[in-house]
Amino acid sequence: MPKISVIVPVYNVEPYIHRCVDSILEQTFQDFELILINDGSTDKSGKICDEYAKKDNRIHVFHQNNFGQSVARNFGIDWVFQNSDSEWIAFIDSDDWVHKQYLQILYTSATAHNLQIVCCGWIDVNKFTYDKKFSVIKPKVDSPERFFIDFGLNISTPCMAIYKKELFSEIRFPYGKIHEDEYIIHKILYSCKTIGFVNKKLYYYFIRDNSTCHSEKTPKWINDQFEAFLTQLVFFGENEFTNTFNARFRRFKKLFSEYIAEYGKNPKYRFVFEDNYPKAKRIEKIFENIILPNNPQLKRYGFKKWFTGQADELENMKTDIKNISSERGKLFALLWGIKTRFKIYRCFSQLPI
Repeated sequence: MPKISVIVPVYNVEPYIHRCVDSILEQTFQDFELILINDGSTDKSGKICDEYAKKDNRIHVFHQNNFGQSVARNFGIDWVFQNSDSEWIAFIDSDDWVHKQYLQILYTSATAHNLQIVCCGWIDVNKFTYDKKFSVIKPKVDSPERFFIDFGLNISTPCMAIYKKELFSEIRFPYGKIHEDEYIIHKILYSCKTIGFVNKKLYYYFIRDNSTCHSEKTPKWINDQFEAFLTQLVFFGENEFTNTFNARFRRFKKLFSEYIAEYGKNPKYRFVFEDNYPKAKRIEKIFENIILPNNPQLKRYGFKKWFTGQADELENMKTDIKNISSERGKLFALLWGIKTRFKIYRCFSQLPI
């Protein structure tokens, strides 16, 4: 029986699918099966998958209508539970590829240290490349909370890791969400006592201009990202993962402020901010004992000014006034401060929240 089931959703990746599949078939660890789910591709991706299956009996190909990556991944998970005796699951996106030692290093690290999840580093690339051969690598082992804070970007996606299969016995990806990974990955991670992280870049994340993450951010793209963040915050707060909650809330606040600055005046995006700000406010009220301590800006300016970044602008203005006062005099600094404060309040008064 194969030790690892590798699940790859496939959709219109004809120029890239060979590179992805070949990198998997060329693994130094060969005790795996490869599940390719063609999600209604309109190019030759499905045909290419079938050709691979004819050459290698470890490859299982399935074709479905275009329901999206979540449904494709869920199909692969369901099939593995119903038809395979494998012990581990790995996810790879069909336009990415992996180092030849990807499975070997992650599997060896997991079994040697009795871990249910082992993650690795990744690298953004725009052309095919392989790193050098690696020797034995000892993973860093720590709690999920510590890893979520330290390596959040690496472990907030199901790729770049292998998972003990039973972790997915009751969890599936949500349908119709752009940021489907971030709705569930925290539940997977926090179901383990410890997680391993191999500090080597074994996963190659291919940058495509027309990919979902690198194309123009639509209102739904931003709204789903906010919703996923808020789902995580509720989970962390209810389960008293205080440090993770605080770290993720700071990240959510930063994103919210950045998107407000870029899209806040566009009527198409108004509902995104109007809907999600009250949700964040309620979460802050529920878990205010987590955010408020040692946060003078929040206490001084209130939640809205702190959350949208107005507090940062006002604090920066105070610093600038001190510098201007020493350079050009108190009167000039006072007049400059009044003018700047008016600009800040006028700018933030136009925000759709």
